[in-house]
Amino acid sequence: MNDAELRKTINDCLAGDISPEQHQALQHKLKADPQARAVFRECVDVEASLRTWAAETAPAQRPDAPARRVTGLGRRWYAILAIAASVALIALSGWLWQQGSKRSQEQIAEQPRDAMADTLAHLGTVLQQEACVWTPSRTLSTGSRFSVGLLSLVSGIAELKFDSGTKVVMQGPCELQVASTDTAELLAGNVVVHVTELSDGFTLKTPDATIIDEGTEYAVSLDDEATEVHVFDGSVFWEPVTDAEDASLERIEAGEARRYLRSNPAAGARIPLEMRKFVRRIEADVRESSGAGLLAYDGFENLAGRIRRGRSGFGWSGGWLPSFRGRGSMGAIVDAPDDIVFGLSRRDRRLLQLTRGEAIQRDLEQALPMQLGETYYLSFLIQRNRGEGESSRFLQVSMSGGDLHPRRRSRSELAFGITSDGFPYIKTDGRIIQSAPSIEDETVYLFVGKIVVTGESSAATYLRVYRAGEPIDGREPTAWTAVGQSGPSEFALSRIRLAAGANALFDIDELKLGTSWHAVTVGAPD
Repeated sequence: MNDAELRKTINDCLAGDISPEQHQALQHKLKADPQARAVFRECVDVEASLRTWAAETAPAQRPDAPARRVTGLGRRWYAILAIAASVALIALSGWLWQQGSKRSQEQIAEQPRDAMADTLAHLGTVLQQEACVWTPSRTLSTGSRFSVGLLSLVSGIAELKFDSGTKVVMQGPCELQVASTDTAELLAGNVVVHVTELSDGFTLKTPDATIIDEGTEYAVSLDDEATEVHVFDGSVFWEPVTDAEDASLERIEAGEARRYLRSNPAAGARIPLEMRKFVRRIEADVRESSGAGLLAYDGFENLAGRIRRGRSGFGWSGGWLPSFRGRGSMGAIVDAPDDIVFGLSRRDRRLLQLTRGEAIQRDLEQALPMQLGETYYLSFLIQRNRGEGESSRFLQVSMSGGDLHPRRRSRSELAFGITSDGFPYIKTDGRIIQSAPSIEDETVYLFVGKIVVTGESSAATYLRVYRAGEPIDGREPTAWTAVGQSGPSEFALSRIRLAAGANALFDIDELKLGTSWHAVTVGAPD
């Protein structure tokens, strides 16, 4: 059904001159084709306008006036007059639209740039990009806002955050038609959708189906032949667009994948789950681009306020847990400031906030051997906020072998942190070496620690502290902020622990563990 046939069928439907077969065909067309639905709404609006105009302009007949017989000639004249009136109305509407459009353009031209931006219905933000090339008609940069319309990514990887809370990773080449804060349609390519606990749900459409989530993370791959759905977490419903009367919703659980032919979207074939086929998050791509040097990372994203879920970062065997026998407060995931620190834009990002004696720990996916010559680097962004008192405002970030007993753990951990007085320090074998100058409250710092196994039972430790605005050394520095005493090495590093003092309030972000200086230092801006 072409455009002319579609409009004729719609007009016949509005006039009541449509057969049952034509009506059924029109229903299927409107259900499957968004453009057809737009044409239908346009025709309905025109019909309603004409009816309203005709009713308002028709002369009132006298109650006592006799009914006039309409002859064939009269009917033809009425038809001609109606057509002429319709043409006149359309011409008048066109002139009014042109005048209104002209005035609107003049008003827009007179508005400042910020006012023009405010008139757009923004629906989300571009969080991160990696080697992205967009079509020239709509180029996006990191931190920019997007609205309704087509996002066409020629190459690269881009992470979008809808204002509803849902995050979508596009892997180029990819075309995504954005409809609202909770709806989009995939026209081509691959996407990964992560619906957090903060989201009210997200609907992803394809030409063949509607995918309804249940608080999940899944990937969709679309080509000319078929659509693939891979569910990593939670579950989704596949609702096909089909004429089959027996077609129904199909539920796809975590760890499952389906392939639906474009010719038969109601019948899905089970296929192996392929996580590596998709870029699940930009963090994963950062790991790949950094090589094997970056062992573990946590940017405290995708947690939706629940730090136990373990969805953030990579290189871990599970989520964060309370450090005191699995009980206690866990800290909070909060919005990061809209700033740029060490070349990293944190707009629409999140971070961890520890306060009032909170202590948490997370196990590594693989324990790191402490053998002679092994070198490890640990880095994190830190900001100490003003607390309730001057005492017990410390923070400690330590690595240990996983011993739960506090005293034994203290003797077998390597730690970096900030004293209550604000001095950076290194702690080895229960002994603390601190260094001046002290840090300032409400200021972001980058801490980079280094551990080198120097003997069968000893390890050397180093700490370099950078203040926001200070350039980071491209190579490992020769001068360090603090150098610790020799520490123990009779254990494998398997756990990272974060602990704050009773009166402390710290923001922690971008936690990294690696085997090289480059792998753990904050990257340059896009």
